[in-house]
Amino acid sequence: MNIYNQNDKPAKTANNMNIRGTNPPRAARYPAGKNLPNTKAVQAERPAAPAAVRSQPRQDVQIQTASAPSNRSLREKKKGLTTLEKVLIILLVAVIISAAVITVLTASRSSDAAIDMKEIEGKLADLQKRYGEALEELSSLTSEKEELTKKVEMLGLDSNDREAYLSKQIEEKTAEIAALTESIESYKSIYAVDIRTQVELVNELTEIIEEEAPLHNLKEGIDPEVVKVGDLDEDGNEITEKDLYEYPQISVYYEDLATGFRYSYNADKVWFSASVIKAFYITSLLEDVSAAYKAAEEDRVNNDGELVFKNEKYDIEHQTWVLTDAAKKTGSGKLYNTPAGEEFTYLQLIEYSIRDSDNTAFYELRNTFGYDSFYADAARLGVKSINYGFNSLSAQDAGKFLRFVYEFMESDERFGELLKGYLTSTKFNILIPSAVYPTTTAHKYGWDADAYHDAGIVYADKPYVVVVMTDMDEGGDDVNAFIQKIVRKINQMHKNFYG
Repeated sequence: MNIYNQNDKPAKTANNMNIRGTNPPRAARYPAGKNLPNTKAVQAERPAAPAAVRSQPRQDVQIQTASAPSNRSLREKKKGLTTLEKVLIILLVAVIISAAVITVLTASRSSDAAIDMKEIEGKLADLQKRYGEALEELSSLTSEKEELTKKVEMLGLDSNDREAYLSKQIEEKTAEIAALTESIESYKSIYAVDIRTQVELVNELTEIIEEEAPLHNLKEGIDPEVVKVGDLDEDGNEITEKDLYEYPQISVYYEDLATGFRYSYNADKVWFSASVIKAFYITSLLEDVSAAYKAAEEDRVNNDGELVFKNEKYDIEHQTWVLTDAAKKTGSGKLYNTPAGEEFTYLQLIEYSIRDSDNTAFYELRNTFGYDSFYADAARLGVKSINYGFNSLSAQDAGKFLRFVYEFMESDERFGELLKGYLTSTKFNILIPSAVYPTTTAHKYGWDADAYHDAGIVYADKPYVVVVMTDMDEGGDDVNAFIQKIVRKINQMHKNFYG
């Protein structure tokens, strides 16, 4: 850990990809005496948000997979268990033992990221129920096959008819058993996780967050020229870095998009989102654009084959905007240094907003397309933090937005693929992408006063979302390495989940 005077903080250079947004220092944004609900206020140019609603209680770490078994006893079996039945029984016992292991391992640890045992017990109970039902059905189908054989013998059919009759019935039952076996194997793969290791990884991740961040701001009233590390305090105790410097604020959110397994740390804290919000606004915008293009395509017949839009602004490939000096916004992006008078399509502005995090381009998009669809999507997704302002966001809500982004990119062939191309080729790749390289990451980075964030979708074999939001706005190698370490531990935890 490095300790330094406020005047000696690491320089913000292009080498570290520390490119700030447009926003003024915190003191300029928030007048003295103004109390905010654990969030960042919105600049005057930002629109008023809908009325705030009560935020949901946080659930820090949850295992939330496909539904799972209740303690249902296995019925008496006929003599001789099949290999599949033996595997299932062994797996069921392992699951029950694993639940006990989790209880023991987590009982002694109390932190901001404790595992929700009630949720785990509920999932295990559901899994046990499904195993019991599956085994009963498997046993029943096997018995039916045996009964079919006996019935055919009693019917006294000639050999050809008997073979055809039996083959048809057996084939149907075999198909049923195969489908059931495939379903059971899918449960097995979802829950094939070393629970002991998983809990250890969760604890290690929490310790990294709570213990290893570079200290940054001097505590109020501390004079580093008078009080130094190694000095003794009034009680004779040696002064450490933590006595002089504040520990950063950090929020982390992870969710497996396939199973719903989640880890969260301080994930309901509301932050100033900086440029992270650009990805979510533009996804909402492109959803509207896609709908407009599809409607125009369907109406070609009535327009002599021409692509006619009910609202021409959604024709983003052809509608243009001319850059003026008055429209330029400071901070990241290329347009601030582009000569006035140049013309751009709105599709180009979308690309610049994502790839270059261009503030001028993003401001023009908001000015032209407004906020109605964005707020409607947020409400549908259950995102509450933006009710404090357009740029207000919690890590947990960023996770909800990321699932929305992922689903759009996977389902929309035209604009979803376009957005994925932008988000996987941004210019600021020092945090999440660097930590999981060479795995592809679709992400949006943001940096401003009291805000140093990254939020993305990691395209592992089973994709997942990860969000890290901090107030370590000094950036630099130590901060970047710390955030990368968090992401690498999450990546290890994710891989362990699949064995």
